Amino acid sequence: MRFDPGFAAHVQRVQRAEQRLVVREQRARQHWQQCWQTWRSAWTPGRILVVGVVAGIVAGRVRPLQGLVAGSSGLVSLLKTVAPMLTLLEQAVAAWQPTPPAQAPDEAAAPDPDRG
Repeated sequence: MRFDPGFAAHVQRVQRAEQRLVVREQRARQHWQQCWQTWRSAWTPGRILVVGVVAGIVAGRVRPLQGLVAGSSGLVSLLKTVAPMLTLLEQAVAAWQPTPPAQAPDEAAAPDPDRG
């Protein structure tokens, strides 16, 4: 039993389409992984704090700002509340930054055997 030559062409066309689909699926997966990594790395502590403050203001329907404008005592109490959070934020940023490895004094003074 022989197949119609047109049928073989259709089979080849379907196989090529399946191969293109697999390649595009792999590319899409790589792009999504890169997008996710970029998204995760963009969330720095400072940005998280800013988003939290903005969300809090929106959630409170801007009422906290009315109290701040009416009297300066509200602003002072707000600064007293935020100051410890800023200190913790600075410590977190300092902990995230990589520090260069320190050389031991005996390693720095020892001659390099490869240089001769």
